Amino acid sequence: MFAAALSSQEHQVTTYKCRCFSSNMQKFKFSLKWKIVIPILLIIIIVPVTLIIIFQPLRTSNTINHTLNPVKLSSIQPQELLCEDLLVVDDMLLIGELGLTFINISDPLHPTVINRFYDGGGVHTMRLSGNLLFIADMSHGMEILNISDVNNIVKLTNIPVSEDTAGIDITEDLAYITAPEGLFIYNISNPSHPQSVSTYASSKSYSYIEVHDNLAFISNPSNVEVLDVSDPTNPVKISTIGSWGFIRNFQIVGDFLFGANMQRGVEIYDISNINKPKLLGRFHDGGSPAYIHVIEDIAFVADYEDGLEIIDISDKTKMVEIGEFHEEGEYIRAVQVVENLAYIFDTSGDGLEIIQLW
Repeated sequence: MFAAALSSQEHQVTTYKCRCFSSNMQKFKFSLKWKIVIPILLIIIIVPVTLIIIFQPLRTSNTINHTLNPVKLSSIQPQELLCEDLLVVDDMLLIGELGLTFINISDPLHPTVINRFYDGGGVHTMRLSGNLLFIADMSHGMEILNISDVNNIVKLTNIPVSEDTAGIDITEDLAYITAPEGLFIYNISNPSHPQSVSTYASSKSYSYIEVHDNLAFISNPSNVEVLDVSDPTNPVKISTIGSWGFIRNFQIVGDFLFGANMQRGVEIYDISNINKPKLLGRFHDGGSPAYIHVIEDIAFVADYEDGLEIIDISDKTKMVEIGEFHEEGEYIRAVQVVENLAYIFDTSGDGLEIIQLW
């Protein structure tokens, strides 16, 4: 009887162990199942959402409604085909390339070279203040030239800010210079002897710059940084504009920033609240926008292989292309527009081209 009771207890223990083992196995299977399922679910959910976040902004308004038929009037090839910037001054156009080329454009059918200035290096960005031309020279830093007599250009000074100076802008007595190392601010009240005011170090490889209302807008390979420079001795970063793509060139008009994003096309941002810039619209039909010039409700875009694009921006949420100029094989790098004429630079061979827009 004792043996039978013991056998019964052993049976109960065995049954309990089996139940525990079975329960543990079920828990293990459940745990293993979710260890497999959860990552799969996360992949299924996160990957598409991430792709949407990344690529959704690429869905653009590609509305084409051409009403303009631009006509080429003339062209002139400077010494080099490496244009970085264009500047129109009355009846003269300045081409920033390895040096400076001065073109007489008083007769758009027959432009002529007036003079050329070259002292090594390469012009990246130009700003004019009176008779003084401020240059961001890629290897010489900031150069200041007196161009009151274009046949006798006088170099006042150069400040070796960086070995790869990229951008420059001028406000009253201050020059703001950008380079891969950051932002450099100089007092230029005496243009022959600029004095350093401050340096804002950055690892973002600063490029193009515009300064408005004590705010410095500076492009880097991934966005546009906004710095408060109300105290030029102590610049402070306050926000960024854009989240992906190189806005190589931009223009600020009122409460809007118009950007030439080489990867994502023409972008318009509302900067009325500078702490929270907002993307309003984007236009992209291919190409690589490198330069933008905005006049009233029209944006003129140098779009490299897509040529010159003319975009109606009156509705900033839905831009419409109203015209283009493109010759086979051209790469349009820069554009400036005065009245009904566009001055574009083709780096593939034709050099400066003068286009009648309407």
